[in-house]
Amino acid sequence: MAVKGNAPQSIVTVIDLVTATGYYLPPGLVFKGANLQWQWFKREFKKIVPPEWGFEVSENGWTSNEIAVKWLRDIFFPAINKIRNDDESRAILLVLDGHDSHRSVEFMTICYRHNINPCWLPAHTLHGL
Repeated sequence: MAVKGNAPQSIVTVIDLVTATGYYLPPGLVFKGANLQWQWFKREFKKIVPPEWGFEVSENGWTSNEIAVKWLRDIFFPAINKIRNDDESRAILLVLDGHDSHRSVEFMTICYRHNINPCWLPAHTLHGL
């Protein structure tokens, strides 16, 4: 996140997803910090942010295994279940980058149990899609 002037800059990770049909899921945003501080946002932003957006913090502003799993449970599943009409027999292909948080045992187990087939692309190639 760039800040005008001489103010310090901070890393914000955005976890987003768009389906092949153009449907998009609410994003997850990961800020650097110990606690989410709503004073970081302008008043106008707080009024327009949909409640299904996910906000997390981490020490370095990057995602982690815990944040990735929370994204699966709190954002991905509720949204994707609407697309597949709560029919978990319909398999979903989830294309991911090679970040470690997408390859944890817990992440892969949850995907397997919910008929989600992860497909990991080589590092630094996902943006090319």
